[in-house]
Amino acid sequence: MPAREVIAGRYVLFAVLAALLNFGAQAVSLTAIHGPPAFWSSVVIGTGVGFFVKYILDKLFIFRDRRESLAREANKIFLYGLSAVLTTLIFWLCEWTCWFVWQNSLAKYAGGAFGLAAGYVLKYHMDKRLAFRPVGST
Repeated sequence: MPAREVIAGRYVLFAVLAALLNFGAQAVSLTAIHGPPAFWSSVVIGTGVGFFVKYILDKLFIFRDRRESLAREANKIFLYGLSAVLTTLIFWLCEWTCWFVWQNSLAKYAGGAFGLAAGYVLKYHMDKRLAFRPVGST
């Protein structure tokens, strides 16, 4: 197993890569979809791309998880998704709270950065214990 620093570096790199691919997919979809559904369609498409890429990278290069039955893999994806929802809520709450308290963009983005960092730390530990726990562990 690689050293903690290597894993942390990879985790950050994969998070940035997933975010960039998310935004790229949103931009591409906005050129293809027009009218009222364009915004939300782009968010859904971008989120799906980012989620899929991050799941695969985390599975292979962070947790060194092996391929398993379709049912077990679906369960992992579900648990991974639940942790993503929770950490996204943390991110939004921090960003919104800082905006609400200080009413400026710097506070909003600082809160967002803090929420994102805290969320990813929590997500790593949740994924390690829930989604990618060793087979046979409870």
